[in-house]
Amino acid sequence: MKKFRGYITSKPFLGERVPQNVQNLYIRNFCKIKNFEYLLSGTEYSMKNSFHILEELVHNLKNYDGIIAYSIFQLPQKSFHRTKLLNKILKKKKTFLSALENIKIEKNKDLEKLEILWKIKQTLPRCYKFKI
Repeated sequence: MKKFRGYITSKPFLGERVPQNVQNLYIRNFCKIKNFEYLLSGTEYSMKNSFHILEELVHNLKNYDGIIAYSIFQLPQKSFHRTKLLNKILKKKKTFLSALENIKIEKNKDLEKLEILWKIKQTLPRCYKFKI
């Protein structure tokens, strides 16, 4: 059975805010459905642009098969930082999952798809504000 560490945050991500207990319940249920062993979540600091806990989880990946975040959009907003972090995971031949969107990052081509999703997510709010 594969072991995954959870990753949650108390700060908003791209305009969304989800209570920590809900994030944990969702990740736990996701693991149960996928038949993964769920290791308790690391909870990110609430400071803006803080990813210290996520970086620590990546550093300690030898102890588990990957990381499951509640949402893919909890990753750093800047593409460079996001890609750098995910590349560290891929170099260790581990997996990054997002429970909410059911996305798996385990190959370089997955990073390309992820960047397309980020661009769509960041563009949508501006579309609603567009007036003719």
